[in-house]
Amino acid sequence: ERSQAPVVTVGFGAANDWCVENVRMTESGMRFALHSPIAGLCGDYETPLLGEHQAGNAALALAVGGELGMDRDGMACGLAATPVPRMRLELSDRGGVRWLNDAYNANANSTQAALATLATLQGGRKSYVVLGEMAELGKHASAAHQEAGRAAAEMATGLIAVGQFAEVTTEAARKAGLTRVVAVEKAREAVRILREWLRPGDAVLLKASRVARLEQIEELF
Repeated sequence: ERSQAPVVTVGFGAANDWCVENVRMTESGMRFALHSPIAGLCGDYETPLLGEHQAGNAALALAVGGELGMDRDGMACGLAATPVPRMRLELSDRGGVRWLNDAYNANANSTQAALATLATLQGGRKSYVVLGEMAELGKHASAAHQEAGRAAAEMATGLIAVGQFAEVTTEAARKAGLTRVVAVEKAREAVRILREWLRPGDAVLLKASRVARLEQIEELF
């Protein structure tokens, strides 16, 4: 309200100037409808970045471009060509299993977003979660790992927690009703367990801060 510059709102919900709706996952990423106050910029857009939250991020970029006078075709092409960063909700198939590698970094919010993205992949398939340490959370670390365990219990068939807060995470998941839970010290220990659990058609999420090096699980599987 105190800004001397024009204010444009972007987000989910009709109260925004640029409104994101009908977000859905496709084989190539996320597709969403965008309502714009600028004639000719409304319609569907696609981004190869996974997660409903990425549709919101894409809408912010489109709003900036639109307000600066860019055309729809140019913005749509640029958005569709966005490179997918490694280990940031990176989707791949290995051994008939769908892997969602989000092991580059982690905090409470990004972990919730990763779990929500895994849920959209389920489509009747069993989903497993490997959660490593969320680093640099200080006094909030224990509570954040407990919440991650509870969130995983709501949608996963099984959970493996790795590292310093593994017991905290698995205890919270058990209390939330998940029975197939294991705590391990090192990422490599999770490989053996996943080999026992996973079957073709299943999906698995790897989520942690870099210190956990969870990407090696997929490499060794």
